[in-house]
Amino acid sequence: PKTPKPHVYVIEIKFKGHEYKHIQMVDSAGVKSRAASVAMKRIMKECKDMNAKKQMFVYAQPLDDEPFQWHFTIKGPPDTEYNGGIYHGSITLPYEYPMKPPYIIFFTPSGRFEIKEKICLSFTNYHPEYWQPAWTIQNILVALVSFFPVNEDQLAIGALRATKKEREFFAKESPQWTCDICQKSNGEIAQESMLEVTEAAVKEL
Repeated sequence: PKTPKPHVYVIEIKFKGHEYKHIQMVDSAGVKSRAASVAMKRIMKECKDMNAKKQMFVYAQPLDDEPFQWHFTIKGPPDTEYNGGIYHGSITLPYEYPMKPPYIIFFTPSGRFEIKEKICLSFTNYHPEYWQPAWTIQNILVALVSFFPVNEDQLAIGALRATKKEREFFAKESPQWTCDICQKSNGEIAQESMLEVTEAAVKEL
C-alpha cells in the first residue's frame, strides 16, 4: 500500500500589517513537524529586526503571502566598479531554517552574478557543511556585498566574468530596474528603506 502523504495545515498569522502563512506539517502518524514552526518564529524575529533599524547596504523583507520567500536589495561596494549599483534578488528559506541554509538568486544584472540562477557561496544551499544556524539574512546580505569585488580564479556556480566598463554600466542602470512583484524600482526601495552610505560605513564593510 502507498504511504499516506503528510497533511499540511495553514495558519494565518498577522505581523506588522501583513498576513503570513504559518505552515504546520503532520505526518501519517499524526506527529507534528516542528521544523516549520521553529523557522516561522525565526523569520518573524528577523523581519522585526530588519524593520527596527535601517541599514546602509542591505534590506530584505518576506513576501506578503510567503514568509519563506524574501526579496532583498543591496548596494554595490563604493570604490569599486559596482559603486552606485543597487541590486535586487530573492532568498528562499527551507522549512528547516535556520538549521539549513537558503538559496540566493539575483534579478538585477550586475556583471558579477548570473540572473535567475542559484549562486554558490559558503552560506548558500550549495555548502550546507559550512552553514551556521546563528547566521541571519542580514549577515548573509552583508557578506554578499563584500563578495562583489572578489576576483575568483575559478568561477563558482552563478558567478560571472565581465569587464570593468560592463559592470559600471550595469551599476549605472540598476537603480531604475523594477521588480514586478515588489512593484518598485531598486532606487525607490533604497530611498525608502535604506540609509545613505557614509565614509565611515565604507571602511567597516
